[in-house]
Amino acid sequence: MINILIWIVLGFFILVSLLDWKFKAVPSILMTGMLFVVAFVNTIFVNEQTLIFGILSYILAVLISELDYNHGMADIKATVIIGFMITTWQYFLMYIILLSIFQLIYTYIIRTWIYKKGEFPFLPLYLIIYVILMFGGIL
Repeated sequence: MINILIWIVLGFFILVSLLDWKFKAVPSILMTGMLFVVAFVNTIFVNEQTLIFGILSYILAVLISELDYNHGMADIKATVIIGFMITTWQYFLMYIILLSIFQLIYTYIIRTWIYKKGEFPFLPLYLIIYVILMFGGIL
């Protein structure tokens, strides 16, 4: 059952990445609904420790949004959704490292040098992070 959730979340991130890329916005009900489903299923059926990773991911997301004002609520919710998918401390540390690397790439390379005008959608980068975690055996 949990393997099915991993694939459902992958499809969800593909959908919201396309929406973010095309419209520069994602309906909040989609992000909040998936956040609730992932939090509920993983906390009840996997272990209670995923609740801790979700809360720590929220704190990390708020910190990132304070440092980089271009992040929206969808980015915060995406960070927390992936956080709720993590099951061990080692994997959570790997997630923080990946998120930091992609945040650095986004902030200093994409936004500063390549894509200077307008907003660059960040949800496709969350899709890449999720795929790396998924096929790296972390989720």
